[in-house]
Amino acid sequence: MDNTDEELLKSMLKKEHQYGSSSREKRRTVIDQSREEWHNHLFNDYFSKNPVYIDVQFRRRFRMHRHVFLRIVVVLGNHDEYFQMRVDATGKMGLSPLQKCTCTIRMLAYGSPADSVDEYVRIGESTSIECLERFVRGVNVLVYLGEPPVQYSALVLLSYIALHVPDSEELARVEVLGVLEWASKQLNVTQDETVTMLLQESKSRLELYQSRGSRGFQKLHQ
Repeated sequence: MDNTDEELLKSMLKKEHQYGSSSREKRRTVIDQSREEWHNHLFNDYFSKNPVYIDVQFRRRFRMHRHVFLRIVVVLGNHDEYFQMRVDATGKMGLSPLQKCTCTIRMLAYGSPADSVDEYVRIGESTSIECLERFVRGVNVLVYLGEPPVQYSALVLLSYIALHVPDSEELARVEVLGVLEWASKQLNVTQDETVTMLLQESKSRLELYQSRGSRGFQKLHQ
């Protein structure tokens, strides 16, 4: 794991720790051992200092580099409490941001049915669908409404998602292509040659698959 990955993880875990400590001060927290166990399992497999699966395997399974994935988790968590560690009404710790985002990326990357990720990340079908919708919509909103630094990061992340999983039906459903079209016309974007090239490539990939209609899409909900 490189320095960028470590810094992103430190930032995310620090916020989770602070939130958990604050919650415990207010009330006794009952930890769902199964969720905690599978969060730790996921963390040790892919995100620890010495993960079970190396960068090459991460890239193949998540369809993106580890630092890109971690940036997605951090940015969404900063702007949507749904992607923060939360405590439910009964005092139980909820699903971790890593579990929610892993669920979403695996569904996008493989076109998996919504109930197929429960075995590994312990997220049921209805929650998987909610994660997917909140994830893509959240990144869309950040592109439109985020402050310049956040908007830039969100746009790059959305472009990477479109570039790596252009055949996702969900990207068409929430009109990601329209978001990228809008962004490509903004002056602050066109002045950045690197982002302009990334946008053009991701748009071309989306247009290719979406021009095929339903034949070009992976089915996420079965």
